[in-house]
Amino acid sequence: DKISNTSLSTRVCQEFNAAVVSYGQRETYSNFSAYLEGWDFWSLMMGGPGLCLLALLCWFFLVAGDFLQNIEFGMALLHSGLHGGPTVVISPYEIRALARWRVAVLLLLVLLPRAIVSLVLFYAGAKFLIYTPSLDDLILNAMALGFVMDLDEMLFAFVPPRVRSAVQSSEPLRLGRFCRRLSPSYVRPWFLLVVGGAMFLSVHFLFLDVLNRMQLAQDTMCGGNTAFVYTMDPSTGVVLRGVTALSPELNVSAYSFRAVLQESGLQVRELADELSWDNSWVPDAESMSVSMSREWIEVWGGARDGG
Repeated sequence: DKISNTSLSTRVCQEFNAAVVSYGQRETYSNFSAYLEGWDFWSLMMGGPGLCLLALLCWFFLVAGDFLQNIEFGMALLHSGLHGGPTVVISPYEIRALARWRVAVLLLLVLLPRAIVSLVLFYAGAKFLIYTPSLDDLILNAMALGFVMDLDEMLFAFVPPRVRSAVQSSEPLRLGRFCRRLSPSYVRPWFLLVVGGAMFLSVHFLFLDVLNRMQLAQDTMCGGNTAFVYTMDPSTGVVLRGVTALSPELNVSAYSFRAVLQESGLQVRELADELSWDNSWVPDAESMSVSMSREWIEVWGGARDGG
């Protein structure tokens, strides 16, 4: 860049706001830098990795709780159909027993699809959170996943009022115990192990790989020397390079900079004060106009003489 005398890599790695050409790379590097503030324990736990693990743990507990409710619903259905008789409903809305064919239909059309959706969300939501490199997007994505879990409650509001009133007024099914080892009191503690195992597998196979890729991307983009530019001579194929500044520099005393400010009609001295520049270089408008006029006359006169 001729104005700041820096290479594109230098402007990206120093998060120079004027890097319009490399805006995507600059945003990526900024997100990675904010996500990975350091590799010590406290930096990881208080930064992006810690926030991601917390969101991941909350997501696993949320989906596991929904899956547990699904299991308890299945147990209640099986208990209601153990007698093998017809459906028994006590007024107004208490179900004492269900026919076996009704239980089979509910298991196939309600319980099984709901379990499949929970398992898919369990895995897809984990990848969705782990592969989010921005802290802002991580918080928004975690909230979006919670919204997905509440989608059935929102759709329930569109059920006909009579059906909705019947469902809300009905008594819960008796859970019962059709097998000692499958009792809900025995099933619940196992879900803590399921959540712990899911956290271990997610961190070991996905999360650590993402952190390593972020670090590798940072080193690839901004590692080593970035203060140079290069070009290739098309005739010889020789690569030529030039050294640039280590940080963006703006020569406010250059003629081109001063000429643009004058042409824009801005109050140069007030602008320099607001931007905390050294305004000792700012000339009077009259002398600046005179010097520009003289230079323009010399250029115009030389062109006429040459013509």
